[in-house]
Amino acid sequence: MKKTVLILAFLLMLSTLTFGDDVWNAYNNVTVILSSATTGAGNSTTLADCESIKVEGRIGKIGITVNTTFDVGGGSTVVCGIFTSPDNIKWDTVPFDTFDIPVTAGAEVQYTTSWEPCMRYFKCTLDNSDSSFNIIKSTVWAVGK
Repeated sequence: MKKTVLILAFLLMLSTLTFGDDVWNAYNNVTVILSSATTGAGNSTTLADCESIKVEGRIGKIGITVNTTFDVGGGSTVVCGIFTSPDNIKWDTVPFDTFDIPVTAGAEVQYTTSWEPCMRYFKCTLDNSDSSFNIIKSTVWAVGK
């Protein structure tokens, strides 16, 4: 019994993400890391808008889900940029990785992708490449696998 409890505790320790000082079980929780009411035409969210996530233990992949509502006239792609940091202070100046979110004018679109973390911390930004229309609202979630 003690051996089983110790093994389970050890496995839980190896499979966690840390958000600030809180330990988060990567298998059971999803966390909002970015929430934006409006992203103006031709603008982007910033790293300061996103919660940093500290990768702990043996996380194989991080799932990123973006839910975005576009203006009725919107027609350009939204780009999600993933930025990394070794120390939660100095961040990439260009995205480590990016993925496109297809636009449907006037509609809510949800898109999920995954990637393998290579640094201890990560954040994301959303870039509205449409120079005429706003993103009405966006939410980004992260979950470890």
